[in-house]
Amino acid sequence: MHKKLTNVIQFASQNASQKPSPLINENTLRFTESVIKNITPKSKRMIFWCEGLPGFGIRVSPNGKKSWIYEFRIDGTHRMLTLGKYPRLSLVEARKAYSIASEKIELGIDPSTEHIEQKKAEQQAMTISELVPLYIEYCKAKGEKRWDEKMRVLNKELIPVFGNQKVKDISFREMANLIYEIGIKRSKATQATRFLSHAKGMFKYAKNFHGLVEFNPCADLEAPKVKKPAKRSLETREIFTIWNNLGQMKVAPVIILGLKFMLCTLTRGVEVRNAEWSEINLEEKIWVIPNHKAKNGRRHLVPLNEYALSVLKEAELWTGGQQYVFGWNKIRNIDPDRIITKNDAMKETAFNHAMRVNFDLIGITQKFTPHDLRRTGATLLTSVGYSRDWVSKLLNHTPAGVTAQVYDTFDYFEEKRAGMECIQYILNRILSAQSIDFVPSIKTLRSEFMAKGLVFEFLKEEYYSKPVTECKPDYQSKLSSPVSYTLSYDPVRL
Repeated sequence: MHKKLTNVIQFASQNASQKPSPLINENTLRFTESVIKNITPKSKRMIFWCEGLPGFGIRVSPNGKKSWIYEFRIDGTHRMLTLGKYPRLSLVEARKAYSIASEKIELGIDPSTEHIEQKKAEQQAMTISELVPLYIEYCKAKGEKRWDEKMRVLNKELIPVFGNQKVKDISFREMANLIYEIGIKRSKATQATRFLSHAKGMFKYAKNFHGLVEFNPCADLEAPKVKKPAKRSLETREIFTIWNNLGQMKVAPVIILGLKFMLCTLTRGVEVRNAEWSEINLEEKIWVIPNHKAKNGRRHLVPLNEYALSVLKEAELWTGGQQYVFGWNKIRNIDPDRIITKNDAMKETAFNHAMRVNFDLIGITQKFTPHDLRRTGATLLTSVGYSRDWVSKLLNHTPAGVTAQVYDTFDYFEEKRAGMECIQYILNRILSAQSIDFVPSIKTLRSEFMAKGLVFEFLKEEYYSKPVTECKPDYQSKLSSPVSYTLSYDPVRL
């Protein structure tokens, strides 16, 4: 019985007091549930003692909070132990906790320090497998957006190696060897860098919040250097070639559509992968990226041009009625005629992996990344005279300065919409070319924009009220000869 009741006080807190043990006085009561319940708070904190049980009392604060206490002496030292809070701990349970604590005192055991030592021992015995979920919960409570990515990496790399090992026993050498294994032996430098960052944060949490380690074993570690791919934007002939050859990639159709959507909207891969149909208004031609999905935490309005709408129209054939616009469902992507009720967001590596393993089918020689599609759209806009500040709004970059970050809440929708019309015009000029030899250069497009004043034309509200006289662009583009085009040379400006 006592073994079970020990848990009642194992997390009790210590609170030293300079007052001597109480004598029978006006604050001594015969404790019953009704008496405890009806004790009225005073203007200052009061302690009421239980008649017949020396040192057993209840502390009542001015705001009405009540806590069971036990005041005693051991080895000549005065102690006060908090047994628990009322009514969470009932009178019956508090009496049992008092009885257990008084028995320990008779045996020379200090119950006010016993639970501290017990908790410390439990913490020191904590394993990596037990720590990781605690750290992930901490990250979620802080509102971190990518806690799931941390969980995935730590579960994949750390737990299989050190899962059963105590946190306090993990050494600098062991972590250095694991980083070397991931980054050098497995040639996963980027993964090693990401893992090291997450592991550092986890051990920092273990040190600061649980006292499991005195020193962070990852503090002085460095991940293998990652050779970053050259940042570049695509030339107009490359856009023509890639757009018409993406269909050759041996991947699910939603991946091809997602890559095209990135170029049409200048959005990030993570935003496209997690786009939901509930966020898109096809009638109003707008996509609202909520603040919890945006990288900078700011809600982002994305106007949709006709190319983007054409992509969405085809994506609807694959994912309409499900959650994610470019979502993944293995059965549906194998058999379009199968009816499904749900889909999942693409994995983080979906676009990059698809591009890497299918690059030889895209038709150009110089490597690029999916993120370069976003950079390409931004470069196209500035090259034809569209304001760089407005491009920043389209990209949803975090503005500099307190005025821009805190006080300026204007959404710049008209400027964003004009930018998307510029992208539509540029893509239409590139993709409507009868062959690669007739694709206009950036210089040619810039001249057209300047001569026609297109940026300012697209800013006019009346432009959007005009009836559509031209055919909507077909995002597949109409080629005189439907064959794959390949660039085996450096693009030449016309």
